[in-house]
Amino acid sequence: EYTLNLTINQSSTSSVNASITEGENYSFNGQNLTTAGTYTATLQNAAGCDSVVTLNLTVNPAPVAGCNAFSVINFTQGQRADATNVTTIRSNPELALGMPEPVVTNVVNFVSLGFGGSITLAFETPIANGAGNDIRIDEATWNNNPCNRYPERADVFASQDGVNFVYLGLACQDASFDLGALSWAQYVRIVDVSDLLSFNADADGFDVNGIECLNGAATSLNNDGLVACSLQEIVSYTPGNRKNGTAVGAPRNNPANALGTPQNNNTINFTALGFGGTMVAKFDYVVFNQPGNDLRVTETSFGNPSCNNYPEKARVSVSLDGNTWTELGEICQDGELDLGTLPYAQYIRIQDASPMSSNKFNGSADGFDVDAVVVLNNGCGTSSARLAQMDNTTTPDASLVISAFPNPMEDYTIVNFEGLENDSDFNLQILDAAGRIIRNNNIRVSTANPSYLFDASELARGIYQVIIANENGSHIIRLVK
Repeated sequence: EYTLNLTINQSSTSSVNASITEGENYSFNGQNLTTAGTYTATLQNAAGCDSVVTLNLTVNPAPVAGCNAFSVINFTQGQRADATNVTTIRSNPELALGMPEPVVTNVVNFVSLGFGGSITLAFETPIANGAGNDIRIDEATWNNNPCNRYPERADVFASQDGVNFVYLGLACQDASFDLGALSWAQYVRIVDVSDLLSFNADADGFDVNGIECLNGAATSLNNDGLVACSLQEIVSYTPGNRKNGTAVGAPRNNPANALGTPQNNNTINFTALGFGGTMVAKFDYVVFNQPGNDLRVTETSFGNPSCNNYPEKARVSVSLDGNTWTELGEICQDGELDLGTLPYAQYIRIQDASPMSSNKFNGSADGFDVDAVVVLNNGCGTSSARLAQMDNTTTPDASLVISAFPNPMEDYTIVNFEGLENDSDFNLQILDAAGRIIRNNNIRVSTANPSYLFDASELARGIYQVIIANENGSHIIRLVK
């Protein structure tokens, strides 16, 4: 009698997902595969039965030579939505380097920034600014959730030196950007700005899978002419009037005088806002919020008076994009400001808030005078003491207005010097209707008595031109007798 114990072994099936880069090959069932696709092979398993293996092969494009992020310069990770730390597996910044990988649900091939976190990456060779967009930020969102259902967002910046950055724009998941004012860049900074309230407790912000160069590496490193540390562009200038209701006069109404660094000289190197006037200006580079004050507004006040004695005031706001503004506060004359809760800004708006009704201002006063706005951090390295030395305190705050009354005159008229800041010497010439100089006098006018009695008793009836001049300029009055 024989007993047979029969065991039936089961065949098996399995699948493998693999990827290679163009130019590489993948060994499978005795073949060296170079083309993306699905491949099957029947092999023998450990039990000696058939094993059907399916290979899903992906071929990634070859990265542009040297044009990929190869080094992490800085990584400051935020937290998850529930204020706990991001898990370790999602916290390796090295996963943001190289070419982006296919996004596969439950496969971690990216780094999570955490809410409010940031990463700065360096490229092996500079990124070229070519036609169209220049970089693509690849973000990893599982289950193909679109931006409107899973709004992971980040602000994106680019830099040539790793210190001075320009703002490229806002990304929601994958996004492409032009380098804008930069003809090339070698650093990219990504800052999570996702809204906590839009996510579940375990969400951990923007996930950086990688960055693609869309126009390859730059072949030449041009000097783009961008200047750090001070204002370089006037966006708009809407001046108010002087206290007497007249317009701010030239050259005090030239907004370009507010650009660059402060200047301590006797020229009009500032812009008068006029009472209630506004200026919007832009830095070439983003100003990042760092410890201490971030900006210094230098105002021109003759003789460096106290705020109580000369209350030229302004409200200051800043913006990243020139559209959404945050007010930083009010300053009186020179003032330093912190960006507060804002992480960065690139635009500044200065609006005159001087009390026009104050008896400290004469009729020709023209409000807050912007000499310059400079950055105190970001490697600018200019101390407040040095900036104070650069402040212009020798140029009058109010423009000089010369008028005469009565006019027409009989035996005399009184010439008034409104806006005179100190005792001054002038040359006074009188020209008749034929343009002949019939009187040439040097006069001195004091701030205690800013007027001059003009004797017209010996003048014949007619029209006269009076030229009053000193080293700061000349003024012309038309007198009638």
